Amino acid sequence: MFVFIKIINLCKRRAHSLAPRFSAYLTRHKELVKFFIAGSTAGIADLLFLFILHGLLKMSIVPATSIAFLLAFIVSFNLQKFWAFDNHDQKYFGHQLFTYLAVALVNLYLNGHAMYIMVNHFKVWYILAQIIVALVLGAVSFIIYKFIIFRKRQSVETKNSEIKNYEING
Repeated sequence: MFVFIKIINLCKRRAHSLAPRFSAYLTRHKELVKFFIAGSTAGIADLLFLFILHGLLKMSIVPATSIAFLLAFIVSFNLQKFWAFDNHDQKYFGHQLFTYLAVALVNLYLNGHAMYIMVNHFKVWYILAQIIVALVLGAVSFIIYKFIIFRKRQSVETKNSEIKNYEING
């Protein structure tokens, strides 16, 4: 993870020196940019793990694909939780992991179903259909991750302190 962050920071500095206005725009929308980078990294990890397991180690395709998916899922969850959404709260880790997996499985189903409909019924070119489906599912996932799974939660101490301040000052 440390190497990943070092690479990202190097890219940020380079982008800022080449295109400061564009860099400022990306900085304003950094959570969305981080979400996209984390998702892309997980996708690349999936392909890399599949290549290593099936291509190099000659593992059968079905177990290789399944293991690659699980490893990429771990990469994705950790990057989204700790880096993209800056959520280091361990109290809800298990719940977040389970909910994140549920969203991933629902997205897998919806991706296949939407692709089938777009390609077979509406005759959309399969690459264009996948881009459209990925953008829609990505947008919905971003909202679910940001506002449900990795939302910022106030601690009980913070809430009690705010209530006391309101009662004293209110």
